[in-house]
Amino acid sequence: MLRGVPFSFSSCMPGPMAGGGSACYLPPMIVRPRPSAFGLLFILRGSIVPMIAPRVLVVLVFSAIVAGLHHAAPQHFRELTPAPFTLLGLALSIFLGFRNNACYERWWEGRRQWGQLVAETGLPGDWGCQAAIATCEHRSLAGWNRCPKPEPSVPL
Repeated sequence: MLRGVPFSFSSCMPGPMAGGGSACYLPPMIVRPRPSAFGLLFILRGSIVPMIAPRVLVVLVFSAIVAGLHHAAPQHFRELTPAPFTLLGLALSIFLGFRNNACYERWWEGRRQWGQLVAETGLPGDWGCQAAIATCEHRSLAGWNRCPKPEPSVPL
């Protein structure tokens, strides 16, 4: 589904408005339908799954070969205690816990700074309106206005 947005940062092209005026319009944007919660599991666009899938498949094949060899000839494999795997898992979980905490702190700091920026500068929707009006006024002053001002009775 395509939807036009009424204000442009880069160019002012005449477009119809209610009451016979005209306004600046962006080209239509692509709006995709929202997937269901189950459908999110199978979305590959923008996912890391296509990047890691070959590595995961290599490890899967290697582990299947080792498991098959162990099942066919168990006398060739040594018995291992679970202690080294437990220590490795413990160290890995602590490392990942600290790393996840650091990532969350950076995300939260960025969110606070973005909120402060929006609060101090106004809503991003106003930026497009102000940029389009400024662009149209600039072109009008330059003498090659292709975007007449809208009628005062029509709200932006």
